[in-house]
This record gives sequence, C-alpha cells and structure tokens, in this order.
Amino acid sequence: MKNLKQSKKRNLYLILSILMVAIILMGSAYAYFSYDQTRNAFVLKSGPVKTMFYSGTNRISYSNAYPTSDLAAINNLDKYSYLNFSVEDDLTKGEGAVYYELYLTPDENNTLDEDYIRVYLTDDKNEKIYGPVTFGDLPKTTYKESSNGKLLYSNTATSSFNKNYRIYVWIDEKYSQNISSETFNFKVNLYAYNINS
Repeated sequence: MKNLKQSKKRNLYLILSILMVAIILMGSAYAYFSYDQTRNAFVLKSGPVKTMFYSGTNRISYSNAYPTSDLAAINNLDKYSYLNFSVEDDLTKGEGAVYYELYLTPDENNTLDEDYIRVYLTDDKNEKIYGPVTFGDLPKTTYKESSNGKLLYSNTATSSFNKNYRIYVWIDEKYSQNISSETFNFKVNLYAYNINS
C-alpha cells in the first residue's frame, strides 16, 4: 500500500515537472516569435508618420476562399487570417497636427472582382474601427500619386500616438463560386503630412 502511494506521488511529480517544462518552452518560443516579428517588420514612412507591418509585408493575398456573410465572418474572426500593423508618430509641442490615410492598392492581375471583396478594419483587440465594406465601394485616396488607391481610413492627430490595426478580408456571400482558381491581392499603404497650426 505504501509503495502504491509513493508510486502515485512520483507519477504526479513527474507529470507536473513535464507540464512546467512545456510551459517554459512555450513561453520561450512565444518570446522568440514576438521578437522575430518586430525584427523582420516591414516599415513604410510618409511625412512624419510610420507604419510597421509585423508580418514583414504590407501585402494581402486572397485566393480559393468560400463566400460568407458579414455576420458569420465577424462572429468567427479567429478563423480568418489578418494583417497586423501599427501607425505611429512622435509629435512634439508646436508641430501642429498630422493627417494620415490608410489606403489600399489592388494588384493589376487580380482575377476576382473587387465588388466581391469585403474589408474590415479593427484594432488589435478586434474592436471595430471601420466596415465591413466592399473594396469596390471604397472612395479614392486623396494621395494624387496613386491612381487606383482606395481610402480605407483617415485620421488627424494633434499629439504623439501609436495605434494598432488589423485588416480582415473575406468574399461576399453574393459571389457565385467559380470552378477556376480566382485571386485578389492588394497592399495597405500610408499617406501622411503635417497640418500647420
């Protein structure tokens, strides 16, 4: 009986030790992954503002996906891939304000019509900022150098800021599935400038 109790105790200690080692390893892997994302971030600068794309690209590629309703997509955001990025500026006193736009530029070789692409912008906690909206219905960016840029979001800041964003994409439920493979690719871009006070 005593041996049985000692054996159970030993097994319990062994299991707890294994769990602790697993937790430590997972924590180390997460810390490495987080560091790696920042180190390999792709940065865009426009005027006084910079955008940091943590995955290393500002490009979104979408292909061979099934149509879905907005409600189903929003209720299941954890099943969708997204692009995580931040926008920041370090305004000092007397610099006035800064205006910035997040605009999207579609690839010329897209085979899926932009009227079937739904775009949804949130913060990094999935709180809605804008959308969902059809890509084709977005207005043109005010950035004159971009002939096909679509304005997703704009803001004016009067003090230093650092804002985290996520952009989700899905195919509109009105789309009739095609047998052939269709793709839609676009880039998230930044346009910003100082507004003198």
